[in-house]
Amino acid sequence: MKIDINKYNPPFTLYGNGQIPHHQIPLNRLKESGTIISIDGGADKLKSLKLDSHIILGDLDSLKKTKSDYKCLVFELKDQSKSDLEKSLDWCVRKKINKVSLIGFSGGRFDHEITSLLLLEYFSDKIQLNYYSDHCEIHSFRGFRTFDSFKGQVISIFSLNLKAIIKTCGLKYNLKNDLLNSPSNGVSNVSMKEKFSIESTSSIFVIQNYKK
Repeated sequence: MKIDINKYNPPFTLYGNGQIPHHQIPLNRLKESGTIISIDGGADKLKSLKLDSHIILGDLDSLKKTKSDYKCLVFELKDQSKSDLEKSLDWCVRKKINKVSLIGFSGGRFDHEITSLLLLEYFSDKIQLNYYSDHCEIHSFRGFRTFDSFKGQVISIFSLNLKAIIKTCGLKYNLKNDLLNSPSNGVSNVSMKEKFSIESTSSIFVIQNYKK
């Protein structure tokens, strides 16, 4: 089935089959989405938020109804060697969607959450992904990025490659072309302004914790 993605409006959101979000930040992102692409059973959970899917992707084994009961495009992704999220991200890349929010991928099975984070890094050079849980926003990227923030926001930086050279600006404990000396070295930094920037030679994770 051919899909003309130009008929769908940004911003794009992939909604998963994990815990239904309660925090206002991911809920607002959902409500502001131009196109919500639900992954399999996420389409049924989205209904509980009184929102409708524009597209449903996945192997469709978790849907509670038949395909014809959903008033949107339902597209089966058959490759059983990959998770529904990975297949859906592949699909987004093929459709040349350049920015996607990920919501509904936390609070469920821990192995699924780890997979989601690894996929966040794996696709970081192909598409900009912003991951929203009920506690924080997570990004993975290589190169330079500036982030909107607020004074006092707790920021953590992680890398699977401890040889990554990192430079920051706008944080309480700035890195000046430094290495993370251990896996926990970048935990619990603090934003000092309404924006901060990070530059890294390798892929890193940046976690922005929500205001309490």
